[in-house]
This record gives sequence, structure tokens and C-alpha cells, in this order.
Amino acid sequence: MDLFAFFLGFAIAAVITFFVIYLSMRAKVPVEKSAELVSMWSAKELGLEVKGIVESAGDIDMPAGSMVVVRDSSYVPQKILDTCEVRTNPEVKGNMLIGRNRAFIFSGIMSKSALVVVTEDDDMLLKLSNQFNALWAGAVPYAEVVSIKDLRDNVGKYVKISGHVTDARPFRGNLPYSWIIRVISMGVGVDVLADKEYKNDIEVVGKVREEKGAIAVDSLFIRELS
Repeated sequence: MDLFAFFLGFAIAAVITFFVIYLSMRAKVPVEKSAELVSMWSAKELGLEVKGIVESAGDIDMPAGSMVVVRDSSYVPQKILDTCEVRTNPEVKGNMLIGRNRAFIFSGIMSKSALVVVTEDDDMLLKLSNQFNALWAGAVPYAEVVSIKDLRDNVGKYVKISGHVTDARPFRGNLPYSWIIRVISMGVGVDVLADKEYKNDIEVVGKVREEKGAIAVDSLFIRELS
């Protein structure tokens, strides 16, 4: 009986030791991660928090509010410009969509029929995210050219307007603005918050805001035209 108990205990100990060694080896051996080339895909697979690097795009749907940095807005469909937060950077190369857990790398133009490389590799996702962040930091907001009379229809958006400066007065509000300049075009005027005084004709890129029923533009860039 004692001999049987001895062999039983020895067998149990051997099994336990085997599993400890097996689990230890699995913990030390990295799991191989791979990428897959697919022709059937959807941006919905990436979730709601999508970041895009777009050199050129065709007919493609992206979640509204996605952050997209593009090389040139003329190579991007209007529905992306209208529904996504878009910035432009001439350094953009290639077409990629980056989600929280996976990314699509396009073989050519970003379109519904394009082949894409799908990756869930953590290192690759980190590199793509860092690339996006660097391009985004060096980009400028996409601004649609509008007339001053249409600014009320573009509250919250970045726009590009031009006109003649008729008045400038100091502004004692929040930095970086120190001047309020009145810009008029075709008989319609708007107040523009600026970092310095301007005269004559200017072009303004900025964000439209409404406060107590009044429309104003917080300037991002101002260029003198004359």
C-alpha cells in the first residue's frame, strides 16, 4: 500500500512538473503576429475612433467625426471633408486607417475595391499611431472658402474668407488674440480676432463661432493681400 502511494504521488508530481514547465515555456515564447491581405473589408471593423492618413481617396465611408490628415483636400471626397475633422499636411504619403485594435494599410488609392493589409500587431499599431500623431501635429485645419454672408451657416467649422479691413481695435480678452478687426466683403462685415493689427485687404483662415447671436471668426492664419 505504501509502495502504491509512493508511485501515485510520484506520478502526480511528474504531471504537475510537466505542466509548470509547459506553461513556463509558453510564457517565454512570443506569440507570432501576422498581417493579412484582404479584399473584403469595412471601416466599421475599426470601431468609432478612427484615424486616417490619406494621400488620395475615392468612394469610401468613414465614421463621422473621424480624425483625418490629408495631403491635399482636392484628392478627398466631399463627404469626408463634411463629416470628419480634417487637417492638411503636404508630408502625407500613403493611405491608412487606424483603429484602436487594428489598422488597414491600402495597396493603392483608398477606395472600397482596394486590397488592404489588415494588421493587429501591437508594435505596428503603435508605429502607425505615432506617424499619424506627427503628421497631425504639423497639419493645418481644412478650411472651406465661404463668403462672409454665409458664415452663420458654418458655425463651428474652419473657413477661409477674404475682405477689406475697415476698423481695428485692441482686444483685452484671451490670448493669443490682441486685436479685433472688422472685415467687410460685398457689403457684409464680420469681426475677426487677430494676433496683431491689419489693414487693407486680407485673407483669413479661422473657426467660426457664435456668441449671443453675434458671429465672429477666431483666426488661425491671416495673410495680407495688398
